Amino acid sequence: MRTWGRQEADIKILEILNQFKYLRGKTILIKTGFKNSKRGYERLSELQRMGYIESQRYIRPINIGSKSKPVIIPKKVAAIYSLTAKGIQVIKEIHGEFVDGTERGNYLNPEDSEKLELIYRQSLLLEALSDIDFKPGRVWKQEQELSKFIKVDLVYQNQILIFERAQTNTDRSTIKSHCENLLADEKIKNVIILTRNLRNRNALAKWQARNYGGRERIITETDHAEIGAVLENNIISAAENFLSCRGYEINKLKKPKDGYLYIINGEPANIYDFVGTPIRPIRVTARNPIGKSYIIVGGQSEANFISKQYPQLIDIGELLTLAEFKNVPIQQPPKPTQVTDTWIEAELW
Repeated sequence: MRTWGRQEADIKILEILNQFKYLRGKTILIKTGFKNSKRGYERLSELQRMGYIESQRYIRPINIGSKSKPVIIPKKVAAIYSLTAKGIQVIKEIHGEFVDGTERGNYLNPEDSEKLELIYRQSLLLEALSDIDFKPGRVWKQEQELSKFIKVDLVYQNQILIFERAQTNTDRSTIKSHCENLLADEKIKNVIILTRNLRNRNALAKWQARNYGGRERIITETDHAEIGAVLENNIISAAENFLSCRGYEINKLKKPKDGYLYIINGEPANIYDFVGTPIRPIRVTARNPIGKSYIIVGGQSEANFISKQYPQLIDIGELLTLAEFKNVPIQQPPKPTQVTDTWIEAELW
């Protein structure tokens, strides 16, 4: 086993931990490009043996019995890695920063099960969407000079992801308030609340509807296809392509006329992106329904929610799901034209 020699693979491990602070082992290997997992875990073990990183077991109680006769036992779910003081010093040296001996490792309290679970959930998402270059919310808040108490977990370009914590009205109100403040900045395109499961998603959507939720989207954190579609694609363009493939004649108006943005098959119409159940746009549309509506939702659960809560939308509209777009390329937003000033490259006399 080779020892520490500032090899590229070892530096990548330290860098990814310096960026995210805490990650489970599999996530580190995926993010650092280890194709041989055995070799990757060997490097983690060696870096830990040399004192550059440390690991904390995440133990979760599980029921090996039945609902009527539960038998709860602790089970190790993952090993959560972080940098030690020695590892932070090495990173500083690599970056050319001053090392003064006051560096402290990223200690993780083994009794803080809530934080361990949040780290684990975040790691699973980073693994599933490994092609997306997420930025830790902690780093983004520092760049934006925002309070550390604002709940931002991951950031991709101008889009923010927040993991749902407790299913309490207090926690929901806090996240809702943070979403409103974040979306008030016109630079923020999406704020997505990620729930543990479908049941929690539906419960949060109903709470948002009763408490005047905003433009934030609510998606189950295991629905990676829907999360990826929102983050990386223009959903309205995807709907236009899908309808065109179905033989619909689509004319997009240069200026809205009587509230319509399209003429589809000779009929005034609008296309609405309701993926992730953004409550305020749904409520506004339901209050002032205009002509034919093509309503895009993420899946059947969202369709059921809209049908039950806002049946008037269904009466004048047609539901489209992301699954229907599967065989139709989803268009990327157009990239701005890059203009190069060639005269700058000329030699000046």
